[in-house]
Amino acid sequence: MPNSELIGIKGSGAYFPKQVVEVKELAHKHHLNYHTILEDHGIKQIRVANSQETELFMATKAVEEALSDAKVKPGDIDVIIFCKGITRQKTARPIAIQIIEEIK
Repeated sequence: MPNSELIGIKGSGAYFPKQVVEVKELAHKHHLNYHTILEDHGIKQIRVANSQETELFMATKAVEEALSDAKVKPGDIDVIIFCKGITRQKTARPIAIQIIEEIK
């Protein structure tokens, strides 16, 4: 397998919202069967972002952790690939560009 010093993953990072919500509470509140949710998905808790924990905030924190893990400086990277799930937040500018601006 070819080896390249130009492309690769040297570090990883993650950010999880501070608020923890028990799925059992949500199931009860929304009249769902907790045991079915647990059996089908294996989820006991979820994390819920507050108003300060925006996509940009959380992504930037994860990138900062990845840079630290990789022992590289922000100027050492050329590109950030940002992938996301479904969200209500709308932005005209790509989040990856905003992350680069935040970390430099």
